[in-house]
Amino acid sequence: MEKWEKELRKRRKFDDLIINRPEALKVTRRRIEFSLTTLGWAIWIFLCRPLLIILLWLVSFRVFFRHMVDLGGLIGLQELKFVYISVIIFIVFMIRGWSFYNKVRFGKKTRRKFVRGVSEKRLEEYFKLPDGSAHQLQNMKAIDIEFLDKHQLHIRDAERSSARFHGHFKPS
Repeated sequence: MEKWEKELRKRRKFDDLIINRPEALKVTRRRIEFSLTTLGWAIWIFLCRPLLIILLWLVSFRVFFRHMVDLGGLIGLQELKFVYISVIIFIVFMIRGWSFYNKVRFGKKTRRKFVRGVSEKRLEEYFKLPDGSAHQLQNMKAIDIEFLDKHQLHIRDAERSSARFHGHFKPS
């Protein structure tokens, strides 16, 4: 067998692997595998996260204790506390100043576009509902809407089936 034939066979074997052709997997199998992978990661995170947090807490506590107590970091912190407090106050003033600037510059502008209110009368006219039904519909907690042929509507109260309205809608 020649060298080019061996290469071709290797390439074909490589191309036949399912990892190189994910479209060959059926949708249900892909979803099952995705779900199992997600479940596995969730379990791993749920079980290992507390252990990781405890480990990091212990390591960071040891590092903190070593630097602040053994190496005298608290003394350096006390010497530089004026600088730290000044930087924090400067950051707070910068953020407050930027907020005030934005309020002065954009505070009076309303960029939101509000939808005009619709009167009950216009609502009844648009959906061809009986007079007074829009007010009743607005006071219902839950409604069921049935879309029928020829753009017909049947609207009823989900709690009381006795309250029923018939209407008409215009498809867009």
